[in-house]
Amino acid sequence: MNCALTEGGRLLQSRNVKATNKTNRAVLIKVLVLACLVGTLGWDLVERIVQVAELSMSLQAGPVGFDIGVIQLYVRMNPGTLLGIPAGFLVYRRL
Repeated sequence: MNCALTEGGRLLQSRNVKATNKTNRAVLIKVLVLACLVGTLGWDLVERIVQVAELSMSLQAGPVGFDIGVIQLYVRMNPGTLLGIPAGFLVYRRL
């Protein structure tokens, strides 16, 4: 880890941590959404493979969302969705 230290030994700046600004924030949100989507689809694939093996497994929560009359948004969440969030942060830090 590349760090810049002061005379007192305190950490001033780490080069491995990205600063977020408007441009980086948009990239972060896109990466997180994509990672959540990949995690959701990956978990769904795992559930289908388990069902082919004649076992029962379903850990989905949902649909979670809102309906305000004009706009509706519902999302089905599973553990893959939640595992996609830290994976998205890791991918973002590597960019």
